[in-house]
Amino acid sequence: MKKTLTENERIARRNYYLMIAEGASFWIAASFIDGNAVISVFISEATGSLQLAGLAAALRSAMTIVAQFLLGMVIMNVSNFGRAMHTIAFSSRWVIALMAPLLLMGVTGTPAAICVIVLVSLFFFSDGLVGLFWTEIGARTVPPRPRAAIQGYQQVFGGIAGLGAAFVVKALMDAPTLTFAQRYAWIFGMCGGVYFLNMFLLYGIRDFPREKIQHWERVRLVPYLRSFVELWRADGNFRRIMYGRILYVVSSMVSSLIVLFGSSRGNLTPTQISSMLYIQVIGQIIGGFAWVRVTKKWGNTALMVISHVLPVLIAVLGIAVHFIGPATGRSCFGFVAVMVLMAGMNLSAWLGYAHRVIDTVDPKKRTGYLVLQSIIQFPFTFCSY
Repeated sequence: MKKTLTENERIARRNYYLMIAEGASFWIAASFIDGNAVISVFISEATGSLQLAGLAAALRSAMTIVAQFLLGMVIMNVSNFGRAMHTIAFSSRWVIALMAPLLLMGVTGTPAAICVIVLVSLFFFSDGLVGLFWTEIGARTVPPRPRAAIQGYQQVFGGIAGLGAAFVVKALMDAPTLTFAQRYAWIFGMCGGVYFLNMFLLYGIRDFPREKIQHWERVRLVPYLRSFVELWRADGNFRRIMYGRILYVVSSMVSSLIVLFGSSRGNLTPTQISSMLYIQVIGQIIGGFAWVRVTKKWGNTALMVISHVLPVLIAVLGIAVHFIGPATGRSCFGFVAVMVLMAGMNLSAWLGYAHRVIDTVDPKKRTGYLVLQSIIQFPFTFCSY
C-alpha cells in the first residue's frame, strides 16, 4: 500500500530538491562575477589598484557576517522564516544588474570600481540575511544525511552550467570589438538576470509551520554579546572546529589574488588570464563531486583536513612561480592553472565546518552558534586587503 506523506515530509522532500536547484543557480550567477577572477580583474583594469581588489574581496565576506550578526539579534521575533527570506530575496537579488546601465552611462575608472564594490557589498549583505534563514530552514526541514549532500550537488550542477557561463565571460573579455564598458555591462547584466531567476527558486523553499510569535522580544545588545561568550565557553568541540575554520579562512584569502599574482609574477598572457575563469569553475565541479563522496564515506572531519592540505599545495606552487617566472621570463601557466583549480575546489570546503557545527551543537542554540562562527571569522576577512 502506498504510503501517504505528511505535510512536513512533503516540505522536506520539496526543500531538498529546491535547495539544490536554488544553490546551483546561485553558483551559475556567481560564475559571471567570481571574486577570484572577474571582480578583481575589473577593478585592476579600471583603477590599477590591487588594494581596491583586495578590499572588494574582504567586504564580500565581511558584509555577510555583519548581516548575520544583526539578524541574530532579532531572529527570535521572526515566526515565519520562509516569508522573511522571500521578502529579502525579492528586494535585493537583482542589485548587481544595476552595474550594467551605470557602465553604459559612462561611469569608468575609480567611480566604476567603487560602484562595483558598493553593489557587491549590498548583495552579499542581503545574502547573509537570506543565508541564515536558509541554513535554519534546511537544518529543521531536511534530515542530516541528505542535507550534507545538498551544497555539494549545488556546486556540481551549478559548476557544470557555470562552466558555460565562464566560456561566455571569456569570450566577452577577449572580444576585440567591445569596449571595456560594453564587455562588463554584458557580464554584470547576465549575472543579475540569473540571480533574478534564483529569487523565484528561493520563493519555493518553505519552513515547517511554527507558532506565531505573540509578543516582540526586546533587543538588548549587551546581553546579546554576552550570550556569545557563554556559547563559546560551553562547547569545547565548537571551539576546536572554529580554530580550524579560522585557519581555513586565512589561507583562503589569497585565492582572490591568484590570477593577478600569476599575471605579475608568472608572465601570463591576456588569453591565459581569461582562461582562468573556467579553470576555477572546473575546480568547483571537481570539488563538488569530491566533497559529497568524502563526507558520505569519511565524514565532515576528513573534509576539514583536506581544506588545509590544498592551501599548502597552492603555497608551494606559488613559491615556485615567484622564483621561476621572473628568472626565466617564461609563462608559468601550468602552475598558476593548478593553483586556481585547487582554489576552486577549496571554495566549498567550508561545508565541512558548517555541517559539523549544525550536527553537533544543541538545536535550541543553533542560531546563536551559526552567528558566533561568523563573528569569529570577521577580523580575518580583511586578510585579503
